[in-house]
Amino acid sequence: MSIEPIVFDIAGTTVAGQGNINEVFIKAFANAGINNVDLAVVDDVMGYRKKEAIEIIVAKYKPVLDNDKAFIDAVHEDFNNQVIEYYQTCETPVPLPFVAYTKEELVKCRPDYFIDSLEILSSLIH
Repeated sequence: MSIEPIVFDIAGTTVAGQGNINEVFIKAFANAGINNVDLAVVDDVMGYRKKEAIEIIVAKYKPVLDNDKAFIDAVHEDFNNQVIEYYQTCETPVPLPFVAYTKEELVKCRPDYFIDSLEILSSLIH
């Protein structure tokens, strides 16, 4: 059996959250001049690659900019910076159930391929 790369993001996948990342996403759009992005629209694109999610929302709210790579990149960069700031100032992130077990099993299979997002996150915070 061959194991292909498995990637788990942080918010909502490995770390508990209360929609904080959705709020950060909405704020990144507001900072770029796209106000009143609906939370339900953001919920619909959670789980997508963030740039793809940004493109979808820009096409819906400001179609004149939907092919503007610089604009998409700017929103994406602002979002990433805000996520880092959020995790630097929030209480210690709490791993979701079974994250530790999943990590142990993956490390058993391919210890040389494992990158611990929680350790990376912890290094950003402290």
